[in-house]
Order: sequence, then C-alpha cells, then structure tokens
Amino acid sequence: MNGARLNIEDWKQKKELERGAVIAAQQNALRAVTQNGETLGRYLLGRGRLASKLTSGNTALVLQEFPDSQAALTFQEWQAFGRNISKSAKGVSILAYQNDCLTVEKVFDLSQTYGNKPYPIVLLTTGENYAQKALTALAPFCPVPIRKSKEIEDPVLFVPEGQAIFYRPDSTEQQRFRYLPGAILQAYAEYYEPGVSQADQVQFYSLTVCIELCGRFGIAPPEGYAVRLEKFIPLFEHTDARKVLEDIRELARTLGDSVQKALPPREPAQTPVPKTIL
Repeated sequence: MNGARLNIEDWKQKKELERGAVIAAQQNALRAVTQNGETLGRYLLGRGRLASKLTSGNTALVLQEFPDSQAALTFQEWQAFGRNISKSAKGVSILAYQNDCLTVEKVFDLSQTYGNKPYPIVLLTTGENYAQKALTALAPFCPVPIRKSKEIEDPVLFVPEGQAIFYRPDSTEQQRFRYLPGAILQAYAEYYEPGVSQADQVQFYSLTVCIELCGRFGIAPPEGYAVRLEKFIPLFEHTDARKVLEDIRELARTLGDSVQKALPPREPAQTPVPKTIL
C-alpha cells in the first residue's frame, strides 16, 4: 500500500511538473507575441487560420513551432477526421481539460498528417459569391444601419454622429469584409457608452478582430496593420496579455463561426473542434 501510495504521489508530481512547464512555455511565447506590432499581427493572422479554436496560450505554442499552421488537432481528432499522423512527427504540448482535470496533451499540425481525405479550408475565394455571403452573415450583428457613401475615404467607416456604418460603393466586397467587423464593434461600443467608440481600447479590439478574421478567411489584412498595432503594444504593459488575447479570440470566433456557417467547405465532412480551453 505504501509503495502504491508513493507511486501515485510521484505520478501526481510528474503531471504537475509537466503542466508547469507548458504554462511557462505559454507565458514565454505570449511575451514574444506582444513584443511589437509585427509579431502581434502575425500571431492574429495565424490564430485566424486556426479558426480561433485554440486558446491564446496554446495558439502561441503551435505557431511557434509551425508559423504557417492551418490546423492543429490531437491524434484522436485527426483519426476521427480520416487522417493519420506521420511516424516521425513530434506533437506540440498544450493544455486541455479532460474529465474536468487540467492536463497536457499533444496536437499535430496538418503538415504532419497524411491521408486521402483533404482538409476543408473555408476561404472567401473558395466559392462563388462567398464574399457577399460573408457580408450578409455579418449584417445581423450590426446595431446600426449600413449605408453607401461616396464622402468617406475608407472602404468602411463607422460614423458616431450619423449612427451608421458607411461603405464606399466602389469598394470591393473583400475590402468591405476586411473592415466591417471592426466597424460593428465600434458601433456596439458607441451604443452602450456614447463617445467611447474612438477610444484606444475600442480601436485596438476593432483592428485585432479584423486581422484575425482576415487570417481565417484568407484575405489580406487591413492596410498598415503592423504599424497601427504598434501604437497599442503599451496596452499590454499593465494588463494580462492572455486575458486580452482571449477577449479578442472570443469576439473573432463568434463572428467567424457565423460567417463560416454561411460558407460551407467543399468537403462535406467537418473538422472536429479541439476542446482546448487554456
């Protein structure tokens, strides 16, 4: 009995050390992410490519090993999807909950898998009228009217005084999608607290959500995004980077999932969603 008890204690200590190592790795990776506007922008585009499914710390670890990753799933999830893991593949350690217990598990990048079944990636360029369908999917989230205007310079602009979102009639549908999510967030902020839509924090969240959604649906991010992000980097000095990035992820995922439902992938089967939450 004593030996068994010691073995259990040793096992618990081992698992605690494993969790601590991954937590430390996440913290280091997130510090690198928030180093400057360029690193943050690359991270947001990468997290978008991963469909905002993995949490902030886990995403940072995956992108650290696979900067161009488009999917990262566990061994079982890839098998359920119909793909196998290459024998020489080394997974990325992440944190996940299993049976209400925080544990370490491995995820594998799409490039480490093989199989006859292709991975379905939803892009605005994938099918006919996808950009228009994406805009239509975003419209219900908008708390103010969306109107045409030749008087604005940007493709899309929220005007607090006019209580409306305006878009240039000569802008393309992809250009409108690139900026519309941010305008919607600004409109919501203004609705709940008049005058706040131009505040730095609101502008920051608006820009970052746009970038993440552009990464998810394969279109160019807002112009000058890295330079624009640079001015917001000091925000991370006095806030919890993980919490801020999680707030952004939840917003991007909510909007992105609604858009993706309107843009079915060419392959009928759906990718299993990783149940990682840390």
